[in-house]
Amino acid sequence: MIKEENDQHFSRLRDYRLELLESNEDSTVELETFNGDDGSDVFYRFYVCFAALKKTWCAHCRPIFGLDACFLKCTTKGQLLVAVGRDANNKMFPIAWAVVDVESEDNWVWGINAVSNILPMVEHMMCARHIYANLKKKHPHRADMKGKFRKVAKSYNMAQYNKRVDEVKAYDMSVYDSMMMKNPKNCSLAFFTPSSTCDDVSNNISESFNHAVDPARSMPLVEMLETIRRRAMLRIEARKMRAMNHRGKFSLKAMEKVSEEKRKIRHCTIYPCGYEVFEVKEKNSSYKTKMVDRTCTCRKWEGSNQPTQSQVVD
Repeated sequence: MIKEENDQHFSRLRDYRLELLESNEDSTVELETFNGDDGSDVFYRFYVCFAALKKTWCAHCRPIFGLDACFLKCTTKGQLLVAVGRDANNKMFPIAWAVVDVESEDNWVWGINAVSNILPMVEHMMCARHIYANLKKKHPHRADMKGKFRKVAKSYNMAQYNKRVDEVKAYDMSVYDSMMMKNPKNCSLAFFTPSSTCDDVSNNISESFNHAVDPARSMPLVEMLETIRRRAMLRIEARKMRAMNHRGKFSLKAMEKVSEEKRKIRHCTIYPCGYEVFEVKEKNSSYKTKMVDRTCTCRKWEGSNQPTQSQVVD
């Protein structure tokens, strides 16, 4: 009975694709099949990117998106690939998803990602949490190693990065050697432009999406795709209503960030040096801050400012 139900869903995919295209103008929906040994039409992969999501992300969201994959839980084997962006409040915003047989470069290029081919000028970051997970396998009993590695990843400039790498070296040479083999430059903010306007160094946002659609991964294919679509719609609508009902000048997320920085400013000394330009001294380091341009030579301000260009996290 389960096999028969799955077969029915696969047989409806062409009609489902046409219905999506008819009801969602300018969307991209792709279906690929191949001929089986018995001459039958066999499902290969399915990709969907709704025009509303694509246009909204381009117009209003932060220019960064994460890529991730998770296994399907139904009797049909396969994986769900997702591209998840961040809205202006730094919250999850789904962009596109695909169902494929395995997570491979070919499937990423076909469906969601072609970083080196289609987007050659886009910066490509790696998830610091995944790099740390591999590091932890080699040093399982060093609980204090996590904080030191995270400081390396969260370094906003080269001076911070070099100092924190030296701290890891002084902490344990074997940990330092393992960390450098994983090349922390792939996930450290010091080596990327602030154009993503996001200072998060992990790809947890994509995994949050996978968790949000977890019940759907046990469903037959068309039902799964429809459930993901509807959950995305409900989530976006709920976010919109919360934003419309909010009465503050800034979002709650932004105010949390400002409050956090206010606590840190007690350790700074500020020297005015021109119109809306200040020298800020923090311990033994000094930085130039330009209020009009919203920049600071520490690179932290523009790294979490408003969207300007594009960046990708894997």
